[in-house]
Amino acid sequence: MPIVFDDLIDKGEMPLTITLLSNPGALPPLAADQQSRFRRSHDYAAATSLYDRFPIEELLPLLAQSYKLTKAPNLRAISGSSSGGHCSVIGAWERPDALRRVLHFIAGFPHQAGALMRKSPVRKFEGKPLPIFPHDGTGDVNIQSNSDMIAVLEQGGYDAKLVMGSEGHNSKHGGSLLPESLRRVWRDGKIPIATPLKSVASRLVDQAVEWPPVSRGQGEPAILAVGGDLRIPRGVRLIR
Repeated sequence: MPIVFDDLIDKGEMPLTITLLSNPGALPPLAADQQSRFRRSHDYAAATSLYDRFPIEELLPLLAQSYKLTKAPNLRAISGSSSGGHCSVIGAWERPDALRRVLHFIAGFPHQAGALMRKSPVRKFEGKPLPIFPHDGTGDVNIQSNSDMIAVLEQGGYDAKLVMGSEGHNSKHGGSLLPESLRRVWRDGKIPIATPLKSVASRLVDQAVEWPPVSRGQGEPAILAVGGDLRIPRGVRLIR
């Protein structure tokens, strides 16, 4: 990867880029004869903003102490492989104000910590300015979930293209495509990313009108659904 980055930056095919790499966390074993307790599935597969808060709120501020980092989301990308590819999509979806360009390999969107449900908001919610470039192989166990996700992205009008190979759940084909993939991710890097307008919500909402604030100072209300019953916190009024 460093060789590919240096080559593309030298040719002007991608901007000068600082890469932040992280591994999933692990809790120490409870006994000497046990394995570590890995948090990868919990952190990466959660269909929430759990993962993106880690690089945005914890890692990037540390990196900014030593390097001058751009704050323009148009010039920030996120990438990953396998469940790391899944959380790269979730991270950009939850925080397009901080991360926008997405490149992922052999990602899985299985019914794991709610990840399968991620395709529903992509189809139904207002479009977000996210170019997403996935890769997978016909021998991968996640092939169907990636095919489903690219169909949802295309239906919503996203700048997205699934590149397929014949490999399984490994990095052989995706690694060979890294230069091409990075060129695709960073093309038109200086042009603001357009918001797709074909999702259900985007067709119903006037895109020329910003969402106005209706209330301030109440904090973030919590609504908990348990056993099919909607529990409304005290002070929160349900409007049908």
